[in-house]
Amino acid sequence: MKKVKTDVVIVGAGPTGLMAANQLNRYKIDYVCLEKQTHRSSFSKAMGIHARSMEMFDLSGFVEEFVARGYPGEGAKMYIGGEKESILGLYQIESRFPYMLVIPQTETEEILETNLEMNEGIVNRGEEVTALTVHDKGVNVTVNNDGEILEYDAEYVLACDGAHSKVRELMETGFVGEAEGKTFFLGDIQTSNLDPSMITGYINTRGATVFFPYADGKFRVVGLDLSIQGRPHKDELTLHELQQRVNYVTSTSIEIDSANWLTYFGTAHKQVENYQKDRVFFVGDAAHIHNPLGGQGMNLGLQDATNICWKLMTVLKGCADQAILRTYDQERRPIAKNIIQQTSRLLQFISLEGTRGKLRNNISRWLLSNSHLQHNIAETLSHIKYDYHATSSSQKLVDNKLPKKFIQPGARTPDVKFLLEETPDKRLYHLLRLYPFVCFVYMERQTEDIIAYVNSLVEELCTVYGDLITTFLVVKGGVPLIEGGKFKIIHDVFREVENKLTMNHGHTMLIRPDAHVAFHTSESDPLETIKRMNIFFKVKHQRGR
Repeated sequence: MKKVKTDVVIVGAGPTGLMAANQLNRYKIDYVCLEKQTHRSSFSKAMGIHARSMEMFDLSGFVEEFVARGYPGEGAKMYIGGEKESILGLYQIESRFPYMLVIPQTETEEILETNLEMNEGIVNRGEEVTALTVHDKGVNVTVNNDGEILEYDAEYVLACDGAHSKVRELMETGFVGEAEGKTFFLGDIQTSNLDPSMITGYINTRGATVFFPYADGKFRVVGLDLSIQGRPHKDELTLHELQQRVNYVTSTSIEIDSANWLTYFGTAHKQVENYQKDRVFFVGDAAHIHNPLGGQGMNLGLQDATNICWKLMTVLKGCADQAILRTYDQERRPIAKNIIQQTSRLLQFISLEGTRGKLRNNISRWLLSNSHLQHNIAETLSHIKYDYHATSSSQKLVDNKLPKKFIQPGARTPDVKFLLEETPDKRLYHLLRLYPFVCFVYMERQTEDIIAYVNSLVEELCTVYGDLITTFLVVKGGVPLIEGGKFKIIHDVFREVENKLTMNHGHTMLIRPDAHVAFHTSESDPLETIKRMNIFFKVKHQRGR
């Protein structure tokens, strides 16, 4: 039996597994990505990418390809219990991507795998996991490749193999939850009776149907017909049945000219009780599933992969203790739990009939007429509102000297722009493409103590963490007179570092690879800052390199 040693085995090459492979590849971590299917699926499957996932693509350096090939759904036109439309605008999302990008999963996987190949990464197709053994120093993964048995000896395993995860089965890990007892219909259709500029939805006492426009002029339709619930489940859906379902729910003339990938499907909500078991991590649908309302499932997986991969990188490069890996579960599981609860309640809300359904319609119309609530809905759907501030790890690093509205550990960092060298509008996310961790020190006016602090901090960081962290002095105005500086200078000419990152004179902020704040402190003492670094990376003492 052939044996192969590697750092990380990724099981599954759907969007989540491919995202993980791209992350580890850019961090130069040795990995193997296994996929039992010999070819990518031809089914469009998931098709909505929200703002926070687009930001993860931006950080990774391949968001431009998604923007070029997808359709930016800037808002939704909703007909709730009548002919009068209500508008949910996504333009309110505070991101460079204030929309839901509509793109078939087939193209998402193609972009991710192509980017991987362009950077000399590969997917091992046709390799099916048959056994998995965890031991003190790693994990042995046995696979069958067309009759040939291979064994991978890895430090860690990422289970990205979906709702029916083989890894979860082999690890005897429970998937807690239940079926929701509802049958949805789905199809990719061609029609000339819909506005291609917006997502269009219908919610009433007969059910719900939403149409998502693709860039090629087609639409994805997903719906719930309350009149067929409780019947024996079947997967096969004919074009005639789809037209019937659409006609019944919408009560309008939406003629479907043609369609492909028609199906009925049921839903469930389930979640593993911990995203980590020994050296195995559950990612994406292997960790959580829920109904498709809001189009959030794939987005959770993409963000899961981003989160665990940078943490694995810090451990494998010897910069962090293994304890940091426990924060993956602490940070990601509560968000998925919240979304499972949201989508389950929303399904119950949509399923109301009769008088309660009419009351639901009135409430929904009122909600969409309130600008503050609209903004909150948009920020929630886009995942922009989610942060990790409440975790115990973040709470340990809170600086109580900072004013109440200042950014604290765990917060999402917006993509601020500034002047850096010859680039007049460099962005923070550009820096995070180049450097795993970015450390900003803010100086409002020329101050020798701050300059000395930055020079000392750079020396300490290099000794303890090597090239993991890159430090920048951010100046509010003018060109500081600095000789022999060991750092680059950012000019906060747009005042976005000051106003959006809430940094004042002498402040230090460490920004994580996933654009969340590791810590923000008003202290200007290199030893105190290193202590905070050590707490963040779970390092008990300074370690020379």
